[in-house]
Amino acid sequence: MKLSETKANNHVTDIRNLFVEYKTYAGMVKVLNGVNFYVDSGEKVAIVGETGCGKTTTVKSILRILADNSRISGGEIFFKGKDVLKMKDAEVKRLRGSGISMIFQDP
Repeated sequence: MKLSETKANNHVTDIRNLFVEYKTYAGMVKVLNGVNFYVDSGEKVAIVGETGCGKTTTVKSILRILADNSRISGGEIFFKGKDVLKMKDAEVKRLRGSGISMIFQDP
């Protein structure tokens, strides 16, 4: 059985080998290169780091709200065992705010 065929190992959120690219005038630029982490039930997570390290891109990928010039080029995102990247738009919209939230630095 492939890893992708398993549920998210009882993790509430499970990010596996996430890659994201941005299209620029100079071509495609990799901005996330194999991000991996998980969140278990009852945990609260803060993603912190230097400017430009991929914090916002990571969470926007999970919520599927990346900019039009961005794309997830690899990896998997699970929430409560469901593959977020395969969810229908309406299902992802219900997830935002009720299951996964993001507090932006500059409201």
